[in-house]
Amino acid sequence: GTYVEKAAIAGAGVITITFKSDGVKANLAGAAITLTPTDADGSVTWKCSNTVSTDYQNYVPSNCKKKGGSGGL
Repeated sequence: GTYVEKAAIAGAGVITITFKSDGVKANLAGAAITLTPTDADGSVTWKCSNTVSTDYQNYVPSNCKKKGGSGGL
C-alpha cells in the first residue's frame, strides 16, 4: 500500500503491520500496529497495540488507539 512497508504473521497468529520508513510522516516512519489473537473458549478475541507516536493516533484504527492521542480512548 501507500504507507505500509510490510505485514507479517508470526507462528502464534500475531499480525504486525509496519509503516514505511520513507514517504510517510516522520512520526509514522517504521512504527507498527500489532494484532494479537487469544483463544476465548473456542472463539478468537484480538488485542490491538501500536508504536505510533501519541500525537499521531488518528492514523490507527479507533480500537487500537493509545490513551491521550488525538481522538484517543
